[in-house]
Amino acid sequence: MFSARTRKSNVTDKANNMWQALGTENNNIELVPHSKKWKTVFELESSRIRQICPMPVALEHVGSTSIPGIKAKPVIDVMLGFQSLKDGEQLIEPLTSLGYAYFGPNGIEGRQFFVLKHKNRSVVHLHGFIINSEHWQRHLFFKQFLIDNPGEKKKYQKLKEKLAKAFKHDRKRYSSGKNAYIKSIEGRLKLNGQISDSTRSNAMIVRKYRHIDRSALLSLWNRVFPDHAPHNSPSKVIDLKQAVDDMIFVAESDGKVIGSCLAGYDGHRGWLYAVAVYPDYRHHGVGTRLVRTAVDALKDIGCVKVNIQVRADNQEIVGFYTSLGFLTEERISMGLVVNDTIKA
Repeated sequence: MFSARTRKSNVTDKANNMWQALGTENNNIELVPHSKKWKTVFELESSRIRQICPMPVALEHVGSTSIPGIKAKPVIDVMLGFQSLKDGEQLIEPLTSLGYAYFGPNGIEGRQFFVLKHKNRSVVHLHGFIINSEHWQRHLFFKQFLIDNPGEKKKYQKLKEKLAKAFKHDRKRYSSGKNAYIKSIEGRLKLNGQISDSTRSNAMIVRKYRHIDRSALLSLWNRVFPDHAPHNSPSKVIDLKQAVDDMIFVAESDGKVIGSCLAGYDGHRGWLYAVAVYPDYRHHGVGTRLVRTAVDALKDIGCVKVNIQVRADNQEIVGFYTSLGFLTEERISMGLVVNDTIKA
């Protein structure tokens, strides 16, 4: 197997140092307390993967290392999303050039499974799926379910600790021991309509806004932001934004605009605005794709920090951005409508 220190893997010094704390001896089952560094390793590795992919991809941090407050095997699980199996096949060679070993579906139909090793220790498991396929959804929603339900998270950790003690040297039996619990949660999510067998969003793409999208974007904003202030008129926002730059992103599925996001950069900070998704398409990763695409575009032009403003009473949206890594900062948000007179 390739080492994460080889020329092929080309890992940054910062990430290379972090590999030291990942993986287990002889592939044994070892649970360790959650580390905030795992998120940083995911972000560094995601950046490395994006640079070699011949087409846009989605990358999500999944598995127990992505869930704060839960013990986990010190192996980063990354979910790689592509639009079709043909696209997935085109990623095999670039990923092996980074040091990943390819194992095909490895027991899960529709998956492309890769492993990155450092000094003979598995440090990253990369799971490739078609975006918004059932497997894609179940990973994301199981993760979010545990984040949102501390009692279930605690129950799952106890199960893992029991299995790790019983099957320390048997990874297969450890994994199969978790299946009944995981399937029970997935069954509940399916009943609630969160995980669907539908491929409705499989063809979703995120791209830059085009003039022909204008009426569709206006309809979306009027539906999602019905109480906008006069100075935030959707039509005016589009015109003024395009006079500055082209950082309006839309999500499209089956020819329909289903979501949007505006991004801005003033040379000091980046900002996100008007992140909107039609209600029928929420909880399918659309908002996540839009935000990640906008953030990546800001990074590409030198932005090092991205800000958002959220109404304090909108806890659902606060939770959404928190799940993407945004932090609540102790600030007072102030505004001035420039037509007003500044007091002397």
